[in-house]
Amino acid sequence: KFDLKRLQSLLDSIPATMPSGELCLWLGNIIIPFVLRIVPEGKILLIKWLEHKARSLELTEKANWPENGLQMAELYFVAKKPNELGLVTAGLWIPLKENIDCEEVS
Repeated sequence: KFDLKRLQSLLDSIPATMPSGELCLWLGNIIIPFVLRIVPEGKILLIKWLEHKARSLELTEKANWPENGLQMAELYFVAKKPNELGLVTAGLWIPLKENIDCEEVS
């Protein structure tokens, strides 16, 4: 089951070097709606993480500061709503198996 501990692990696993533009797309379209729907008690954790990330962009992406920090800070409020996801879920998190025979499609 996806819970607060798994949410923290997910957020901790995001590389500091991930470009904020890509991160905002992923968080706004997938992660934030998922958390609000499946682990609503995780919103405080998520908001604190977004605030920290927004502040750190001043050091990691100076060229785009302060616009990138503002975009990150606003993300929680402009993200897709859970009912816009179009996903059917029972609130279970099923990890993907490693080393599945898959090919990358170009």
